[in-house]
Amino acid sequence: SAGRLVSGEQGGSQVVGALGERVKLAVKATFLPAGFPASVPEEYARYQVLNIIQDLSSNFRGILSTQAILQGMGVGNAGVTALAATTQMVTRDGCSMI
Repeated sequence: SAGRLVSGEQGGSQVVGALGERVKLAVKATFLPAGFPASVPEEYARYQVLNIIQDLSSNFRGILSTQAILQGMGVGNAGVTALAATTQMVTRDGCSMI
């Protein structure tokens, strides 16, 4: 029975290895150009790293901006009314159009 358990564990690691390989291939097919790396210039990887950093920075900036706007409108402050928050939002949007 112990021999069967060991062979079962080996079979399980083969299944996990095959699944990992399928996931790796799926990720490559989804995110990399066809024929990568031969189909792209040498600097493609560096460009992608910098592009990802820029995208993450832009998303982080958006999150912080939204948080600051919501705090400025009084979200989380029990003393602020919905009318005051709406007025602030309309004023902000109106000023941004000028």
